[in-house]
Amino acid sequence: MVKLTGPALSLRARGSIAGVLSFATLRGHAYVKRKPTVPNQNTAPQKGIRAMVRFLTTEWSGLSGGQQASFEQLATSYDVAAYHAYLKTNMIRWRRWAAPAKAHPAAEDDAAGTVTIQSTLGRVAQIVLVLNMAGVAQNWGVTIHRTTSTGFTPARNNVIFTMPQAANGLFFYVDQVRDLATYYYRAQPFSIAGKQGSMTAEKAGTAA
Repeated sequence: MVKLTGPALSLRARGSIAGVLSFATLRGHAYVKRKPTVPNQNTAPQKGIRAMVRFLTTEWSGLSGGQQASFEQLATSYDVAAYHAYLKTNMIRWRRWAAPAKAHPAAEDDAAGTVTIQSTLGRVAQIVLVLNMAGVAQNWGVTIHRTTSTGFTPARNNVIFTMPQAANGLFFYVDQVRDLATYYYRAQPFSIAGKQGSMTAEKAGTAA
């Protein structure tokens, strides 16, 4: 930051020039500094993180008392509430491309269900995915992956949504899209104990 001893372009310069320099005052002193660049807040990795955070925050209230209590010891070590320990440990797992679990520690001793993308339906600015799950008893949720390139490898960075298990095994996901490009989808289930299941085959979809 550079302090100014005289006016810059005006007696009381404010704002920025050409999106590069910013003029302001601080504690009675005028200064100029390079205008900070705001990072892209909608990158693919950030979308993948947000998708899981939304899922976990929504699902906490549905955990059993025993499941919530399993995070108490971890919460004490972190000096936070059990809810925050649940979020933290599951997001650590997610960053390692491991599924979250309803209890701590994640046992990974059950089996996720088997999910298939039955169809995609193009609507105006939308693509509707119809998914079906077999073996719902131990399943907790499903991650939806999307790219614009066929033959892609599913990863945390191409997750666009994480949805909870439907009681009857039938899922509907409405993807809001802005163009008529062809999008490619895959889905992966994960179990209550944090075990990931098999990925679906790729399915293409185009908005109407």
